Amino acid sequence: MSFSIFHLVPLWLDFVIFLAVLLVALEVGYRIGVRRQHAWKSDEIGGGRISLTSMFAVLGLMLAFTFGAAINRHEARKKAIVAETNALGTAFLHASLAKEPGRSELRAALLDYARTRTSGHSGKMTVARLESLIRQSWDAKAKLWPATERIVKGSAQGPIEAALVQSVTKVLDSDTNRVAAVLDSLPPMVLTLLLLIAAATVSVAGFNAGLSGKMSRLRTSLLILVLASIMLVIIDFDRSSTGFIQVRDNSLRAAISEMEESLAQPAVDPAKD
Repeated sequence: MSFSIFHLVPLWLDFVIFLAVLLVALEVGYRIGVRRQHAWKSDEIGGGRISLTSMFAVLGLMLAFTFGAAINRHEARKKAIVAETNALGTAFLHASLAKEPGRSELRAALLDYARTRTSGHSGKMTVARLESLIRQSWDAKAKLWPATERIVKGSAQGPIEAALVQSVTKVLDSDTNRVAAVLDSLPPMVLTLLLLIAAATVSVAGFNAGLSGKMSRLRTSLLILVLASIMLVIIDFDRSSTGFIQVRDNSLRAAISEMEESLAQPAVDPAKD
């Protein structure tokens, strides 16, 4: 499992990096503009304002693209949780209709597996903890199919067994879809390019200000603060369960509670009905 540097460091450090890079780019551009003031005379010479306007347009498109891509990945993770919750609930209901041997084992295995699919009630999610949860989930998932085989091989093949096999298969497939959604993130090159375009844009703005001999520190600082904040939100949306904007798994927790209540009730073997 690999993540870019933007995902491995804390969010506050990402924000500091964005601010530092943009502020340095602005100051370097301004100082170069001041030194070139006598040669260029005005920011109109050489298409200065046109270049700055074009670069801000490119930066806006890049921000819109990455922001939309990050939100789409966030929504995909939410849909993956709902799909997995439905698959687990259906498989558990179908397992309740099966006969012993294997019925109780499969129901318990489904509950144990469902518990590994939540992030837990306490503790801050980190990359190391996410890797640990995925390993635990895979260990619990390995018990589902053997339990399903014992049910199918221990009884006559019927519609209940066929539905059970199909529902357990959907549970296994939903694991692949959800893990893929969790690990899917914006390519590091895209995030790096976004930062470079932002730095180049503010440096050109500083250069033009240097040619005029004056620059409003307040306005340019506010611009950089806004740019850094937008980039921070993009990173936060893209950090899956390790940022402030996390996908809630309340539906899955509710399904787990229903499973626990069902297992707490006296077992009724369908074969005796």
